[in-house]
Amino acid sequence: MFAVLDESTPELPDAIAYVMTGVVLLADEQAAREAVRAVLPAHRVNPFHWHRDGPVARAAMIACLADTGAVAHVVIHSPTGRRRQEAARARALGLLVPGLVAEGAEHLCIESRGTAGDLKDRVVLLDALNPLGGSPTLSYDWRTKDEPLLWLADAVCGAVADFLMRTDGKMHYYAELQASGVLNQPTYISERTP
Repeated sequence: MFAVLDESTPELPDAIAYVMTGVVLLADEQAAREAVRAVLPAHRVNPFHWHRDGPVARAAMIACLADTGAVAHVVIHSPTGRRRQEAARARALGLLVPGLVAEGAEHLCIESRGTAGDLKDRVVLLDALNPLGGSPTLSYDWRTKDEPLLWLADAVCGAVADFLMRTDGKMHYYAELQASGVLNQPTYISERTP
């Protein structure tokens, strides 16, 4: 099974949150990619982005998550200091990876942050996989936002961020993800959580 990973940093009234989502695709990778591409008009060049796209595209992406049998794992680190986002990312990634492996993920695709950021992620991934016996069954790579499957994780992150920020007119997406079984209860951590 294929999994994708993305993050978001919503600014809440009293803090910044760091949201990381891993989405495991139960559908065939190619079939899921085609379903995701079908969400946007065929002539469109720009990739999907939750906060730039309108309600029609957002609703279609939420439906696509359910239709492809996606299962989302979410870690919310809050409060997160502006200078502590890299540490929050490492903690969230370290918590998500074992859950994705337990869900049956065989390949993890992460949105690239550039060479230095990807190297930091690699160190965290190896540390997270070590207690699992190195998990030789999980391969991973980094891709740009042009990878349509990453749009699924972007959509979950966006829906969670809007829910946390109590964004008018967008909070229902979170409820729809829960109702369809795509999203269960997120894991909450903070700098004070051991």
